[in-house]
Amino acid sequence: MTIQFGSGGDNVLNIGGTSVTFNNSSGFWGDITLSGRISRTGTGVIFALGNGASITSSVSASGGEFRMTGSAELTIIGGTISNGIGGCVVHNSTGLLTISGGIFSSGSSNGTIRLQNADSRMEMSGGTVRYVMENNPDGFAIWVQSDHENAVIISGGTVGSMDVNSVHGGTITEFPGMAIRSTGTGGITIRGNALITSRSTSNGTIKLENATGGSLRIEGGSVRNRNPTNNNPAGPAITRAGSQTVTRTGGTINPMPEWLN
Repeated sequence: MTIQFGSGGDNVLNIGGTSVTFNNSSGFWGDITLSGRISRTGTGVIFALGNGASITSSVSASGGEFRMTGSAELTIIGGTISNGIGGCVVHNSTGLLTISGGIFSSGSSNGTIRLQNADSRMEMSGGTVRYVMENNPDGFAIWVQSDHENAVIISGGTVGSMDVNSVHGGTITEFPGMAIRSTGTGGITIRGNALITSRSTSNGTIKLENATGGSLRIEGGSVRNRNPTNNNPAGPAITRAGSQTVTRTGGTINPMPEWLN
């Protein structure tokens, strides 16, 4: 089933303060494809996915978040999702979040994308996920609360605290927030041609906060901390609260942590 929001082109369907809900409570939807443009008043839930919903989306959405619960699965292949001080995706499901395209922008204190469930998983091969608050060093693009062994795998695209004009080949201007904050014990893998970037002075581009567990594997791509005014590091690329396992078998880290040498 394919559902288009708006009449096409630049036309946007505004749903006021309501939400669009997909679940299998009263029957089985099957696979659903979303396209078009939709907006919501405020910063609440624009799409509520639950009870086994399986969604593929290229929809452009503003003013609300995708919220995954139950065993919902979500694949985002394109579109622009922006939500002011709200998040873009809250993943509280045991299903998989897959991102191969699209632009995600928010200034939410809970992250642009949040993996909230202990078994949440995310795989990203393209697109841009960014935290856009210019002066908040404690903000972050992705918050990993998951304890899953393969909670996050990023093989392509860009994740960072950075300028809203930094896509489609434009110049990236890093902001002082983090790219990835992890408070769970799950595993994070960076590989392929992924770019993870910020100019955080103390927290690091990737911050591992759970002192009892968690792992970070750098197999490819680039994890960097960069001051855009001089291209030098503004702070650490990776910080950790305890003895979390961090390994590098490929890719680049700049600056390289002394404890990883």
